Amino acid sequence: MRRRGPRTVPAVSSTPPVALAWLRRLENVVVVALVVILIATAAQRIVRLRVAAEAVAVARVTAAVRAGLGNALMSAAVRGHPLPLRPLLDRNPFTFLLAPPTHYAGAFPHLPGRLRPGWWYYDRGRHLLVYAVLARRHFVTALPPPSRIEWRLVPVYDGRPHNTAHLAGVALQSLEPYRWRGVARRVAGVHGRR
Repeated sequence: MRRRGPRTVPAVSSTPPVALAWLRRLENVVVVALVVILIATAAQRIVRLRVAAEAVAVARVTAAVRAGLGNALMSAAVRGHPLPLRPLLDRNPFTFLLAPPTHYAGAFPHLPGRLRPGWWYYDRGRHLLVYAVLARRHFVTALPPPSRIEWRLVPVYDGRPHNTAHLAGVALQSLEPYRWRGVARRVAGVHGRR
């Protein structure tokens, strides 16, 4: 008689094979759903950060123009030769900068029919500095479409009747109030100036 070795009994699963397959599928669906939710959340945050970056960039450019304008006025006053008002008001505000912003399309006799979003323009006919807004859904203004911000150099008076004898300076002023929505407003603290 031959001796046989110990007999091994196959392991018996408490879960039937069909249920195991469904659990694996459910696990895959949950993982895919979580990945989709994470991607959607990241995409929303990226959009909000892009809007905030645009608002900050616009504020930086206009602040640089205002600083350049103030520097030109101060330099002229120190030399004792104030800049003449009418030619100053008709100047392209970007001439007060050392270099225009990278997305400056140029000076035009009249604004082009289509404004490229994210670009700056100067309308020589109306003496307007114009920025075509890229994040239109996150921007509010009273101007008709396309979404844009328009600024003009305007005289500033010392509170008395508006004549050249009471001229206190020149300022860059937006024609219509504007504001950014959501995170751009909170992060940049940018509001339209009158």
